[in-house]
Amino acid sequence: MTASCESMPVPPSKAELLERMEQERADWERLLVLIDTVQDIPEEQLANPDAFAWTGGTALLALIPGQSYDHYAAHLTELRTLADL
Repeated sequence: MTASCESMPVPPSKAELLERMEQERADWERLLVLIDTVQDIPEEQLANPDAFAWTGGTALLALIPGQSYDHYAAHLTELRTLADL
């Protein structure tokens, strides 16, 4: 069985890819700042879900994977496609 043209995703344009790459660079820079900041926080606070009101009752330590390696894993197929261009 072959896929119809209607079901095939349209690849992003070069301008869209460049915009995404710039967004990723900015996100990466923010992550580096976060890492520098987190290094100065005592481990007890990092693991305490009530240490920071803005985390909504989630330990800061638990939020980090979703903002870094878990996030990248969720987009791995797209990242590989971009790497091949």
